Amino acid sequence: MSTLRPRIPLYDVCYLALPPACLLVGTLFMADPEERWLFGGLTLLFALLSAGWLTWSASAVLTLHRHGVRVGRRLGRVRSIPYGSIHPASIATYADISRIVNSARPLVWPRWFIFVNSKEAVSFVGPARASVVGPGQPPPPVAGDGFVLFATPDADVVADELRRALLAHGVPREQAYASAGRSPVDLAGVLLTTRRQAMPGYDSGWRPDAP
Repeated sequence: MSTLRPRIPLYDVCYLALPPACLLVGTLFMADPEERWLFGGLTLLFALLSAGWLTWSASAVLTLHRHGVRVGRRLGRVRSIPYGSIHPASIATYADISRIVNSARPLVWPRWFIFVNSKEAVSFVGPARASVVGPGQPPPPVAGDGFVLFATPDADVVADELRRALLAHGVPREQAYASAGRSPVDLAGVLLTTRRQAMPGYDSGWRPDAP
């Protein structure tokens, strides 16, 4: 069993610390004495929001165990995904996943386990988020809703472990390693939508034989 947690880039810490820091400077040096209580309250509010967001984001965890993957946030929901529910052609790695983040509005979708300035990452397609995992036939992978994206410096190791696990669970070698030669995925393109659609399984219309 191996458990991974995302690394918080310094840029993200500074980005979130900037608003409360500016308010603190305003409180100490610019605000009138009668306004300092207001600036002080805003400083505390923004500091709590920034710290809460960082703590929640950093609680992301990805665990590979004998029967599948557990991925989610400890301060939230953690999904269990059997290896039989992972599409082998969707396993991919990235050298700079920050290219899918909107630079004009640098916020990360809560379903993604990355930070604004994360670099290496791994992704794959599992079952729909609302699917129930139980004994018997595992739920099928669903592109779009089942897309999992996790930032980790060990992305290549995770991808290799996933492929070896699929192989051990009966997936033919040529299928289990079908996507190995296409990683890391090149997130090229001028448009943000184009870069995101380059991720296998991100779009609900993705097909394994699509380029």
